[in-house]
Amino acid sequence: MSTNANTNNGINPLAVAHNVNALSSVHFLSACFTGAAAGILGLTNFSGFFLFLLSLLFSALCISAFRCVNRSEIAVTH
Repeated sequence: MSTNANTNNGINPLAVAHNVNALSSVHFLSACFTGAAAGILGLTNFSGFFLFLLSLLFSALCISAFRCVNRSEIAVTH
């Protein structure tokens, strides 16, 4: 049995690349808007960090709740 990384394991690499790109875009935009909101509100040091952490957890929760459904047939090749 060989553990070659190039073997086809049924996962569509284009779908995985698209998902990683979409998640990184959401993370980047969330960080930008949270930084802008912290600046407008005048939050600095730990209060700004806690706002960033709260928005990061909120966006992760939203992604998990709305997009992470068990639809593996979209990404898995037959």
